[in-house]
Formats: sequence, C-alpha cells, structure tokens
Amino acid sequence: MFSLRGSFIRIIGNKKVKSELKKEEVKRILVPNGRIGDMVCETPFLKALHKEFPKAEIDVYLDDVVAPLFKNCSYVNVILNKNKYKIIKKVKILKMLNLLYEAWTRRKKYDLYFIFTNEMRALSVLSLKILSPKYVISVYRREKFGIKKDELTIYDRYIKKAQSSHMRDIYLSGIEAITDEIIKDRKYEICLGNLENKYNNYFDKNKVNIIFNYLGGNFKKNLSYLELKESCSKLLEIKENIVVHIMTLPNKYEELLKQIESWNEKRIMICPETKDILDAAALIKYSDILASVDTGVVHAASAFNIPVISIFPNNENSIKYFSPMSDLSYIIKCEDKHYIKNFDKNLMCENIKDILKQKEKNLYEKHN
Repeated sequence: MFSLRGSFIRIIGNKKVKSELKKEEVKRILVPNGRIGDMVCETPFLKALHKEFPKAEIDVYLDDVVAPLFKNCSYVNVILNKNKYKIIKKVKILKMLNLLYEAWTRRKKYDLYFIFTNEMRALSVLSLKILSPKYVISVYRREKFGIKKDELTIYDRYIKKAQSSHMRDIYLSGIEAITDEIIKDRKYEICLGNLENKYNNYFDKNKVNIIFNYLGGNFKKNLSYLELKESCSKLLEIKENIVVHIMTLPNKYEELLKQIESWNEKRIMICPETKDILDAAALIKYSDILASVDTGVVHAASAFNIPVISIFPNNENSIKYFSPMSDLSYIIKCEDKHYIKNFDKNLMCENIKDILKQKEKNLYEKHN
C-alpha cells in the first residue's frame, strides 16, 4: 500500500553506494547521549571503542547533570548541550526544529556514528541526512510504512542481534559489528579521579550501611516521605547494626533533613550533601548495599559491584533494558505500570537478608 511518508523516508534514507569503513580514516566519532543511567550502561562500549580506535576523538553531547560522569575519562570529549530553554523540550515543533538545527551544526564533522534506537521516523532520517557522517552503524529499523528493517542504505551496516536485551549489550553490539568478535570486558567504568577515596572512612565499618534513594528521574518514580519512612523503618527491623543513609538531590537536602529529624530515629540519617553524580558515585562505592527506585544511581552502584535492590514500575521493557548488573542484584516490581509506589517492603527485607547471607558466605570462603 502506498505511503507518502514511506516514500519520503525512502528518498532521504537511501544513497547510491554504501560507505566502506576504513579504520585508519576514522578520526572523529560521535556516540549516543542520554541520561545518567544510559551513559553508565554505555561505558563498556566507550572503553571498547577507544581500544578499537585509539587515535580517534570520541565526542558525546551531554547535559550538565550527566557530564561530571566523564570528568576523569581521558578518551571521551564531553560537549555540553548549549540549549538551556526547557520550553524547547516541551513544545513538539520546537523540539523537532532543534533536532534539525543540532544536526546542521555538526554536519560532516564525524567519520563514524552509532544509532541504537530503531524508530522508522522521517525526522530522525532527515536529521541523519543533514548530519551526514561518513559511516553509520545502526540497529535494524522497526518495520513501518512498508519499509523493511534493513532496506535503508543511509545506514552502512546493521548490527546483529545483541547478546541480551540489556542496554549495555545493545551498545556493545555496535563494536562487535566492527570487530566480528564478542567483547569480553563488559564491566561498567566510572573514573572517580581525586574523589576515589573521599568517603573511604565515612561509614562505620562495624555497621551494615544501606543507602536508600527515593528520587527517580521524574515525579512518577519518586517515593513519598511517608513511604520512605515506612521503607527505612522496615529495614531497621532486619538487624540491630543496620544504618540507613538516605540519598537526595542538593535542592532537596534541607527539606529531607527536617523530615528525618522529625522521625527521631538515630539509625536513619541523611547522606552528606553531594555536589554532583560523580560525588554521589564516590559515596555509593563505600556503602554495603544500595536500595533505590529505578534511576541512574543503580547503575553507578553496579560500576563498583555494590549489591543493589532496584524498585521498578510494572514495565517489562524498562526492567529488560535497565536492570542492575551487580553480582548481587534484586528487582522489586510495583503493580502500577507508570508509578513507583506501594512496593513490597517485605520482599525488600528478604532481599536484604539474602545479600547479607551471601556476603557472610563470601567472607567465610575468603578466610578458609
């Protein structure tokens, strides 16, 4: 069946001759941007990309909230997004025009470009046409408007199926499409720099120090103060030596502090006020367990293999793409598809008990 949109996508999404990737000619690479969780999941890909193209510049455009993650990463060039007007993100036509403008400002600057989203959208194909990188590696497109998943030749190479549906493995499949080899090093990497030992002596090593994060990427993933109090109080019932440290954002610090003081519980305290996500990651590194709603700090904990309990809305795709990757990882799924609320706190406590038993077992095996 004829589709006007499909015809337009075919016109702009095809070129006569596919480009040939010549590694020695790759001088500058553009990689996908994203929020904190996306970018932590992307770190094994960035590391493998640098290994494959050691002389190439690797650029990523990030917001100032995410940028500190790569402050100490020598092989990634962070370019701050200049757009600070929130209205552009809220008004659809402005968002579309901004996407095309950004593509124009970066036009023909890149030798290699990766795409990991599979939408068959005219705007996305048009922006890629404007960007005009020499070589594009992409996942298969979602079949739409009568266009097959691998029909468009603007994409020079399509990525084979990833090892799993997790975003980490999807990213790594982009490198595997070049090397035709499975990448073995799949660990997250956060370079702390001079923050490496900042919180080494912050936690009492005779206690079980649990960081609890109640704030997500949007209000739908935030826990209320009432549910936060119930959750923390429940954790204290497990063992007498458990201390719960609640993590919050700098602009919520004073408000949370007043709440915690009103609870009058010495084993529930507020985490120190952290400057940015890198500072928060440095703190998480020295905790014993992280319990958190689904958000970026979950992946920061996985970078240091801190045991994680992650609370998700009832969204299988979100769990599939962004489940925690620590050796000891647990997922609690809420009943609601969009909101994180009324989660199973008894299950959370059982998960904590399992983690403590496993840690004791590991410690015993290490000394015997």
